Amino acid sequence: MRRLKWFGFWTLLGLVSGVQLFFSEQRLALHPNAWWQALGTTLPACYLWGLLSIVVAGLGRRFRVDRANFGRHFFIHLGASLDLALLQLVAAVGVQDLLHAAAGEPFVFAQKLVDNFTLFYHWNVLIYWAILAVVHARDYHRDLEERRAALAGLERRLAARPVTDRLLVEDDGRRFFVDERSRLDGGGEELCPPPRGRPDPRAARHAQRARATGRSRALPSRQPLGARESGSRARAAALVPRGRDRHTRERRARDAEPPLPS
Repeated sequence: MRRLKWFGFWTLLGLVSGVQLFFSEQRLALHPNAWWQALGTTLPACYLWGLLSIVVAGLGRRFRVDRANFGRHFFIHLGASLDLALLQLVAAVGVQDLLHAAAGEPFVFAQKLVDNFTLFYHWNVLIYWAILAVVHARDYHRDLEERRAALAGLERRLAARPVTDRLLVEDDGRRFFVDERSRLDGGGEELCPPPRGRPDPRAARHAQRARATGRSRALPSRQPLGARESGSRARAAALVPRGRDRHTRERRARDAEPPLPS
């Protein structure tokens, strides 16, 4: 079915071009051709483009003219358009030569080739780029539809999954899951495991606020005070110069130690 549509498209294009050529020669040419001669000129040319369009589509998918590869692939397609336009022109004139030879009519191949090159070569180049644009547009539309279908399938799978009641909590570099239904007790206090070291004053204030409002939120992770104190003491000891007396070094370390937060 797809091949029939492709054949019908190029046949219709050849018929329209043949009718246009016939009426233009009837009006302008000194020795106009018959209608079958006009169709014999346009139909083989369109059928040749139908065959060459497969090559153009393969080149378009192999060397896509997009934003990332425009500078390199553009010149590849420019050379291909010039070559295929000339190839189609020579092949079309050759088919016309065979048809005139079968009908027993004279046909000057070289003169007809020069005339067709003058009239139709630039149109052949434009036909190449038109086919390339159609191929790119069709491929982009297909990719967009595939992404939309994949996104719709993902949304359906997420909607079909049961809603989890677990909450990921991170505290002092540890990650663990907490049951959302049992995270709060009757008073609204969080049941997360307390951090190591001294208790964080924010936790107490957060618990009091939760009891007063009846709501609770996840408390962001914070380094325990014990770890901060040990780190502060280590940094203070590293800044104290070495003395001769051990008691002198300890006294200087205590003097340089920052006060503990209230």
